[in-house]
This record gives sequence, C-alpha cells and structure tokens, in this order.
Amino acid sequence: MDVPDQPLPGAGADRPGPGIRVRDIADRCLLTERAVQRIIAGLEQTDYLSHERRGRTNHYSVIDGKLFAVLLR
Repeated sequence: MDVPDQPLPGAGADRPGPGIRVRDIADRCLLTERAVQRIIAGLEQTDYLSHERRGRTNHYSVIDGKLFAVLLR
C-alpha cells in the first residue's frame, strides 16, 4: 500500500486531539471509514504510526522523528 503524499485533508482542521474516532476522521475528510483504516494500516506498515490496544479500542501514536525526517527531504 502506498502512503499518501499529503496528510488526510481536513484531519487536523480544528485540532481534534486525543480520542478522535476513525469514523470522525472519515467524516471530516469525506472518506469512508474503510479508506481511513487502510491509510492508518499503511502508515503503521511504514513505521509512521504505532498502536496500542486498550480494552476495545486502538490508540495510535506518531513515531517520534519519523515525520520530521520526511519533512526535511
């Protein structure tokens, strides 16, 4: 899977903060939930994100330094 060259459009428009659901990201970006899940999976496969399972939910974290390195290219 290819990682998008640009961030999800509108995902950070109002800085939702921790706890945003995939459904909410999909709504804000005008994408399906499945599309957002595929993007998240691609970001995990390329080590941009990691996740931790907490109860019934996944909590995602940006891997420190990885995105910054991409921006410097």
